[in-house]
Amino acid sequence: MSVFRAGAMAVLLGAGLLSTFAQSIVTQPPLNTFVLRSDLVGTHPRLYFTQADSATIRRRALGPCNWFYTKAKRDFGGYVTHRTPDAPGGWKDHLFGLWGQFSMCMFYLAEGDTAYASTARSWALFYAGRTDWLKDDLVPMEITSGMALTYDILYNYLTPSDRSTLRAALKRSIDTIQPRFAVNQYWTNDYQNNHMHNRIHGLAHASFAIYGDDRAIDVQTAADLALGCFRQVVAWLPDDGSTHEGPGYWDYGYHWIVRTGKLIDHVTGVDLRGRDLRAFYARVDDGCMSHANRKPGPVRVTAGGPDGRVRTVNREGASSLR
Repeated sequence: MSVFRAGAMAVLLGAGLLSTFAQSIVTQPPLNTFVLRSDLVGTHPRLYFTQADSATIRRRALGPCNWFYTKAKRDFGGYVTHRTPDAPGGWKDHLFGLWGQFSMCMFYLAEGDTAYASTARSWALFYAGRTDWLKDDLVPMEITSGMALTYDILYNYLTPSDRSTLRAALKRSIDTIQPRFAVNQYWTNDYQNNHMHNRIHGLAHASFAIYGDDRAIDVQTAADLALGCFRQVVAWLPDDGSTHEGPGYWDYGYHWIVRTGKLIDHVTGVDLRGRDLRAFYARVDDGCMSHANRKPGPVRVTAGGPDGRVRTVNREGASSLR
């Protein structure tokens, strides 16, 4: 046997042994780690705001924050009354699954035009009637998040039958993704991985949205897991906003962290992030702008996590782990 072949075999055997003994670093938190704010029990909307906030949101959308609202209308408003794609997959599942649904919900909230609410409802029910999108991947979690937001924001617009259908669909998605956190794979061994952030985002939105709404649907352990994992994400976050995945993930991946943090703060009433992340968020914003303008930032050193590993990211985004 040649030296090359012997070396290759040793590497493969070593990799096989490592994969045999490696396991997900995720552990299921104690039962009832997640506790919903008492004033949100049995009410909707609840995820990011309440019914009492609606007038303020409407005023800001049509007043001081109109630039952002107009931008969203320009990007997504033209899709109102559009039917969803027949075939699954592709970028339109991102559109119809999350951003389109959420935007339609907020357009309805701001303007009271039921055409927007009807569109979001039809898109959510379209995905609720299918199971071919249920898998461990980015787009399914976007669809899950969008469906959860539509269920929550349009709760009083939806019929009891609509709500029941969406709750069942969200539970199917939870049952699909929750066991995957315990499987040894690339994202379950790294709390800085964008796929970890995406899965937590989807699990949190789904479980928090339907939490306690149907006695026959118990999502306590899913809500516990989402919260427990997010706490670990925070523990792994660097103060300088960097990521060992490279600068591209400042704007691609970190938005899931920012939203999940806000979501958890609101539904629990406690700053469960464990520390003041304003400096981190500010640096992420700086990183996003630098990346968008193709101006590489300074060398960044990231302390990985409780394991003590150190990741160094250079100007080009290449990373090393030691």
